[in-house]
Amino acid sequence: MGVGSVLLLFICYWFAFSKTIEAWQLNKQLTVQSMHPAEIVNQPSYIIRKGKNIKQTLNLYKIDTIEVRNNILSRIAVIAEGENIQLSEVPVQDVPDSSSFIMVQKLNFQGNYVSLLKFLDKVNQTAGVGIIRSMSIKSSKKNGEQKNGPLICEAYFEMLKATQ
Repeated sequence: MGVGSVLLLFICYWFAFSKTIEAWQLNKQLTVQSMHPAEIVNQPSYIIRKGKNIKQTLNLYKIDTIEVRNNILSRIAVIAEGENIQLSEVPVQDVPDSSSFIMVQKLNFQGNYVSLLKFLDKVNQTAGVGIIRSMSIKSSKKNGEQKNGPLICEAYFEMLKATQ
């Protein structure tokens, strides 16, 4: 009976107690590691809580994209008036890409060459109105004939969306 008891004790230890002791030691080790602030970044629950907090903070500062667009367009129009050019057209935008943080707006202006260049330079130096992605200056044509009149500037402005 002594050998059987020892064998039974060994089998119980092997199948039940060894795994429990390993789990207990791992729990003790992880508890000690979680007490160190430098290791807190590696904890999944901390990362999830941090993500939720950031999302709540962003929702507090969420701004309507249309409102931002209108504010930027009005600032650009004021700069255009100051340089004696006219904001002639604000084409309707296609449905924006919801995965993108960038909004592209096409604007058409009319004026003389020097005024258009001064305007583009001033807009490029103005903070908060986006950047000029591309632009082209064309002469006014009617029925294929060159027309003496204001030049047309087609400019694409790239603006950062506030939040999604």
